[in-house]
Amino acid sequence: MLNYPIANIGGIDSSVSAESIHYVDTINVTNYNYEGQPLTRQFWNANVTSLRFNGQDIPLFGSLQEGLVIGLLDTGASDVMCRPGAVVAAINGTKHSNGHDIFIECDKPQIMEFQIEENWYPINPIDLITPGMTADYNGTTFCRASIGSWSRTGGDCIIGLPFFRNVYTVFDYVNSDFQPQPRVGLASTTNIEEALKEFSSKWKTRML
Repeated sequence: MLNYPIANIGGIDSSVSAESIHYVDTINVTNYNYEGQPLTRQFWNANVTSLRFNGQDIPLFGSLQEGLVIGLLDTGASDVMCRPGAVVAAINGTKHSNGHDIFIECDKPQIMEFQIEENWYPINPIDLITPGMTADYNGTTFCRASIGSWSRTGGDCIIGLPFFRNVYTVFDYVNSDFQPQPRVGLASTTNIEEALKEFSSKWKTRML
């Protein structure tokens, strides 16, 4: 099943159970525009507790704040950018790189799961294939994986569109003073077992 983001402004979709939405406060991050570089509210983000790829635990390291791995929640990012070296090492099947993009065997599903606080959020394997982007290696067509690298400020990881296709997200704040602290609500919309069953019959539609 292909999942696509749905936007509701000013309220929560009535079809989404309130009990299924789990909220976390956003994290203040270093603001380099001010003297002393204080921690301020700048981004929608969350502390990433754990990351798994194809059942393997991916080590996470927080470089911005001690004890935290800050995932910047970016609806405009086309990829998931988090520990790409370790993720690529855990890819099922053959993979290739052109020095920037990662290409994987199109018909082999890859499973990425984020844990935020105590809750896990799996990504449908189809959403880890970039639509319409392929490369040929030794006569075999490979698909571009929606996995990238990130080494700038704002977050230790960039959590982009593949993630948002698989969660219902609430960006919640009270007023323009951002008091109390803004928070993010997440509800998983993907049954990974069903997604794996459908993958073999669905992945080709991703490349149209």
